[in-house]
Amino acid sequence: MIFVTGGTGFLGAHLLAKLAGEGITVRALKRKNSSTEYLKKILARNKCSNFYNKIEWIEGDMLDYELMLESLKDITHVIHAAAIVSFNKKDFKLVTNGNVNGTANLVNAALSNNVKRFCHVSSIAALGGVENDKAIDENTEWRNNKENSAYSIAKYYSELQVWRGHSEGMECVIVNPSVILGSGNWKTDISSLFTKVNKGLKYYTSGSTGFVDVTDVADIVIKLALHSEVNGERFVINSENISYRDILNMIAKSLNKELPKKEVGEKTLNFAHKLSIVGSFFSNSKSLISPDMARIATSKLFYSNKKISNLLSYSFKPIQVTINEIAIDFLEKDK
Repeated sequence: MIFVTGGTGFLGAHLLAKLAGEGITVRALKRKNSSTEYLKKILARNKCSNFYNKIEWIEGDMLDYELMLESLKDITHVIHAAAIVSFNKKDFKLVTNGNVNGTANLVNAALSNNVKRFCHVSSIAALGGVENDKAIDENTEWRNNKENSAYSIAKYYSELQVWRGHSEGMECVIVNPSVILGSGNWKTDISSLFTKVNKGLKYYTSGSTGFVDVTDVADIVIKLALHSEVNGERFVINSENISYRDILNMIAKSLNKELPKKEVGEKTLNFAHKLSIVGSFFSNSKSLISPDMARIATSKLFYSNKKISNLLSYSFKPIQVTINEIAIDFLEKDK
C-alpha cells in the first residue's frame, strides 16, 4: 500500500492519476476542508474516475504525529508531495513549522512502521544558488543567508529530515522540481499567469528560472518512488530554463494577446511592495508582492537536468507544448 500526502493539490492530483494505473492500493492524506474537485477533474481527464472511490482517505494534518503513526501502518511506500507555499516573510513560522515539522513527523512514522521507501517532493528552492550564469544541479552547495525565502529554508530543512531518516535506515529519494506548469487554479497558482496575460499584462521582469510540465514531474516521481533502486539521492526535475519575459510571451501568443513590453526591476517591485503594504492595511488583505518575490522575479537562475535525464533516458515535454495545452484549457473553461 502507498501513502500519498498532498493528493488533492496540483501535483498530487496528477500523481494519483498515475497511480491509478499501477494496481496498488492507495491511502491518501487530506485536510478536512480540502476540495477534491480538481483531483476528480484530473482523474476524469485520464479516464480513471472510478479510482477516486478506491482511495482510502485519511483526514487530518501531518503535525498530528499519532495520526501519522497510525496512517502509515501496512504502508510500503510514501510519496510526500504536500507543502505549504509562501514567499512572504510574515508567514515564516507557518511555512517552516508546517513543512519541517510535518515532514519530521512523517519520517518518524515511516521509520516506526518500517516503510520500505520514502519519496520526498522538494523544490529547486531548496538548492543552493550560483553566480555567473552557471547551471545549478544536485551538488550545488546550500548557503545560509538573509536572502533565502521562508519557503526555501523550509524545503531545505525538510530535506534534512529525510536525510536523517535515511541515516537511520530508511530508503529514500528526493526530487527537486522547477516551476511546475499545468492547468490549475486560474486565480492563485502559476496558472494565474494566463488570467493576468489574458487581461492585458503589460510588464515583465528580467529574471529567469526552470520550468517543467506537471505530467513529467508526476511520471518521474512514480518511476523513482516505485520502479527504481536508487537510494539516498536527489534529482533536479527541469525541462527548460526560460526567462520570465519569454514565458509571458509564449502565454500571450497562445492566447492571441499583446506581448508584455515594459521591464520592471527589483527596485520598482520593492517600491510596489511598500505601496501594497499600505493598501493591504486599508483593505484588510495580504500584500501580493514581497521582497522575496521581487528578488526571485529578477534573479537569473539556470538548472541542470542531466542527472535524471541520464538515469531514466528521459525526454521532457517542450514547454511551448505545455503552454499551448494550458491555453486550450483556459479558453475552454468559460464555454
